Amino acid sequence: MIINSNNGYSGLIKASGEIKDIKRSTEPFVEMVSVQPNNYITLASSFPKLFVYGCAFYILIIAAINVYKNYWLASG
Repeated sequence: MIINSNNGYSGLIKASGEIKDIKRSTEPFVEMVSVQPNNYITLASSFPKLFVYGCAFYILIIAAINVYKNYWLASG
């Protein structure tokens, strides 16, 4: 992430959280930094519908428990 703020802070923060370069100045300046792409693929980007399937599974389990409870209470 490259930062350029209005209160004078500019710099480079790597994906690991390491602050690679930081500078504060009230005068305009140009700083050259090297930006490396992040090749890490998150779980959400690998399986985009996983959350939807998890919610559907949860709803089905809750519905099955309610049906089972109602059946058990009605027969007993």
